[in-house]
Amino acid sequence: IFVGTVEGFNIYNPLLEQKNTVIPKTRIQKILLNFKEFDFSPYCEGFDSITGLPVKLKLPYTLNHLSFIFSSNSLLIPEKVLYRYRMLGVDSTWTPPLSRSEADYPTLQPGKYTIEIISCNNDGIWSDNPAVFTFEIMPPFYMTWWFITSAIVLILVIIFLAIKYREANLRKEKRILEEKVLERTHEIARQKTIVEEKNKDITDSINYAKNIQEALLPARKEINRIFPDSFVIYRPRDIVSGDYYWIAHKGRRTYFAVADCTGHGVPGAFMSLLGIAFLDEIMAGHPSIMPHELLDMLRENVIESFRNSGSKDGMDIALIMVDWENRKLYFSGANNPLYFVRNNVLKELKSQKMPIGYYPEPVPFTQHEIDLSPGDTVYMFSDGIADQFGGPDGKKFKYKTLRELLTSVGYMPMVQQKENIEKSWMDWKGEYEQVDDIILIGIRFSEQCLDNPEFKQ
Repeated sequence: IFVGTVEGFNIYNPLLEQKNTVIPKTRIQKILLNFKEFDFSPYCEGFDSITGLPVKLKLPYTLNHLSFIFSSNSLLIPEKVLYRYRMLGVDSTWTPPLSRSEADYPTLQPGKYTIEIISCNNDGIWSDNPAVFTFEIMPPFYMTWWFITSAIVLILVIIFLAIKYREANLRKEKRILEEKVLERTHEIARQKTIVEEKNKDITDSINYAKNIQEALLPARKEINRIFPDSFVIYRPRDIVSGDYYWIAHKGRRTYFAVADCTGHGVPGAFMSLLGIAFLDEIMAGHPSIMPHELLDMLRENVIESFRNSGSKDGMDIALIMVDWENRKLYFSGANNPLYFVRNNVLKELKSQKMPIGYYPEPVPFTQHEIDLSPGDTVYMFSDGIADQFGGPDGKKFKYKTLRELLTSVGYMPMVQQKENIEKSWMDWKGEYEQVDDIILIGIRFSEQCLDNPEFKQ
């Protein structure tokens, strides 16, 4: 290529151009402290005769902002010289190529460091031996081994003395306590005897109340006579229960209820006796009453019985009526739903979200009507199983799990269903205490049950 100028021709031949293969060398020129030159002589063993850098530099932790100025001996095209560096002790990764010939490290923590710097010439040839400088930032006195050791020894001595002082106090307190125990042992023994006698009297009374409550519940024989393909799971949390079930047969109709009273134990048991008495009284005066009407009257009776006390206690209930002549089932519920299973498909018949008892805005109860077919199954229950804590995480059993369980055993005979449900509940509960009374009743309407001539007369 010929290029004309005022001074003549310039000739450029690309074939004569040679690549710069000289490997550059990198040199650290100086070290700055806080961007200023600094006399490092008090902190090193001298200076290197070749590089002029401090030898075995050890800086106090307060002098920890260092800048390194470096250069390369590649001077053919200086503006194309690039640098890479890394500070071992901070980061083992090389920086990307930089044209800046300075590395700044503020707030270096106590420790040993080595900075390595390499450079490349204008043709990208990198130096094979980096410029290296090693130094150390000394820790503050409270991070030195001797201070830490001394502090540990001091703490151990203080702990030892505190333990000895505490032991002496404990021995003194023990002597005083032993004297008091000896003085009061006889009194405690006497009180214990009195408490045991009273506890026995109370337990005997509750056991007697249990007999009364069980006498008022429908006999299993009566349930099996009307519903031969059925099961009853009834587990009070205490001796007596706040859950109860009730049955009445009037003409061609059978009424069956499962209720969960406020509380459990003795208070719940008294409420259950009240509920059974009210149901019997209503049925005696209204033998053809529909389920939703029965719940309306039951609510009125419960509210009236607590009017003077101001109590808002009550109960949740699921009530069905079976019309044997027309093969129909009617359901009405207060907070407790009914699970209806046909062809192994579980359907939840919703209850109304209000109790049998005080409610701010009460409305009349409604009811569901279902045409029964052979093989249909219903489940009535309280919240005892769903609210039981257990499993690996100590969580509630919940209604979703109950529905899945009932669906999984729905094809089995009712006796086997009961065994599987009880086993699943016991496995879930494990070592946890029973949290509430439990009642679950399953009824399957077989062809024989629906065609029983006794109920159609």
